[in-house]
Amino acid sequence: MHSAARFYFEAIAPRIHDDKASRIVDKMPVKHLFAPLIALMRRHPLDFGLSCFQAGFGYGYASDLADTGRAHRVFADIMDRWHALLGSRIHAVRYEKLVSNPADEIARRLEHCGMAFHPDCAAPGEQGGLIKTASVTQVCRPISDRSVGRWKRCEDELAPMIEAMGGMDWIQRHHHAG
Repeated sequence: MHSAARFYFEAIAPRIHDDKASRIVDKMPVKHLFAPLIALMRRHPLDFGLSCFQAGFGYGYASDLADTGRAHRVFADIMDRWHALLGSRIHAVRYEKLVSNPADEIARRLEHCGMAFHPDCAAPGEQGGLIKTASVTQVCRPISDRSVGRWKRCEDELAPMIEAMGGMDWIQRHHHAG
């Protein structure tokens, strides 16, 4: 585990512009393959898939609905396996709970990481500093639940993603399991 962590930190070091940073937030879904010990955000699979598809991360899977669905299924299966192996070392947070009660959920996540809560954590739109994320416009706004259930507005168009994930039965089981 330590060699995997060292490899990861050496790989991201050139992208860190704050020598005083003691924690890193890495939201790229594929990074779960390399750094599963920190935290896990669980979100409705179709909201997650739609968000990845629309963000166009530059990975091939993010430009095709079926590929996005398959990639999510693989990520979910890998994270479920890590969670089974490592138990409480992985702190899972439900996205839907986070956006409905940010202060409490953020405080729990920070406590798991050995950090203290500060009210600024629940108001990211009011903070300054460097932001390098596909969701930069979201980070500059107050935490909101406007993205919860977004997939329902385009469910018919998401049919290839739904099928690739294993159908609505798998999606609902996975959504309620985490």
